[in-house]
Amino acid sequence: MPLASLFSEEEARKAATYVLEKIREKREEMNCLQHFVDENDNLINLVTKLSDQLRHNVMASFNPLKQPYP
Repeated sequence: MPLASLFSEEEARKAATYVLEKIREKREEMNCLQHFVDENDNLINLVTKLSDQLRHNVMASFNPLKQPYP
């Protein structure tokens, strides 16, 4: 039985329009989520770079009896 005999042309058009609208909505949601992921990646990279830039070698004496400087 062909689909054309089950649904009118108008119903098929409405269904196609509905599906296209839902696809558009989901793409918009995916774009928002991708933007969120990209911002989080950028933040992670920034924090990593900052921690690398702020890291300093520190000289400390662990022998309390020894003077650290002559």
